Amino acid sequence: MEATAPSGPISIGTTGGWDSVGVTVPTEILPYLPSYFNLDSFALAGATQIYTEHTRPLVKPIISAGAVDSTYAENAAPSTSQPFGMSSFTFGGTKYARLVLASYESLMNSELPLQGVILDELLSSLATTLTTATTTAFVAALVAAASTLAVGVSGSGGSVYTSMIDLRHAIPPRFDLPTNKWMLSRATLAEIRNTRASTSGVPMFSPDGGLLFDRPYVINDNLDTASGAGAGFVAFGSFADGVWLRRTPLMTRVFLELYAQSGQIGYRTQQWADQHFLAELAGAAQPPSFQPLYYTNVVSET
Repeated sequence: MEATAPSGPISIGTTGGWDSVGVTVPTEILPYLPSYFNLDSFALAGATQIYTEHTRPLVKPIISAGAVDSTYAENAAPSTSQPFGMSSFTFGGTKYARLVLASYESLMNSELPLQGVILDELLSSLATTLTTATTTAFVAALVAAASTLAVGVSGSGGSVYTSMIDLRHAIPPRFDLPTNKWMLSRATLAEIRNTRASTSGVPMFSPDGGLLFDRPYVINDNLDTASGAGAGFVAFGSFADGVWLRRTPLMTRVFLELYAQSGQIGYRTQQWADQHFLAELAGAAQPPSFQPLYYTNVVSET
């Protein structure tokens, strides 16, 4: 990763436009970016990220398969249109920002690299805020479509193991991909890992590695709060097909002069974000033919 100027802003990404990871930051921020990315649970799960350099409304069409194909005799063909079902999402942009002031004395007298600590905490705080907001909307979308997307909720699966198996195999073949991931909290993961056979006491899941039923998992502790039921909420499937994150570049600034009169230096992070989920259309007039994400809640399982 190289920059054209030692202290100028650079853009981190693979391409330009909406397909880019396009995060613009001063180069002195680079060592602290893992604090942001490691807490961005939905990006880690593979959600589709739409990056724009503006916050104007952005409309994303959603096409449903509609009617099934018909059969015809030789030399015959359809004469009546059977259009797809059409829905859409409109992405806006909520502004998230935080400013922290540090005095010259605190910066000079700290035995630790205080500026680095401030930047590290600012970036992690922003990522946590965005993940919390996205999780709240995500859980609401899934729960609103419970009749379609819920698997083994509140003990109906009979056991943690049964519910997890049912969830693993609820994803239709179209979205049953090797890149699919589980999303759950640390408390839920501990509960699942500690599930044991009732007679022998042998763990039902391996306590090692980063896989559950041969698929990786992403930790998101916000699920416990957002679900309102404590530990137990688990989502699984293709986040790339079911979650869209609209983001602007991450803007981080260090103000050396603006607060100089009061003997302070300012540090600010800022980003606009919005999100939508295919689950929002599960109850639409023309719902998508298949859903890529399902969920269960093992809180009441035995």
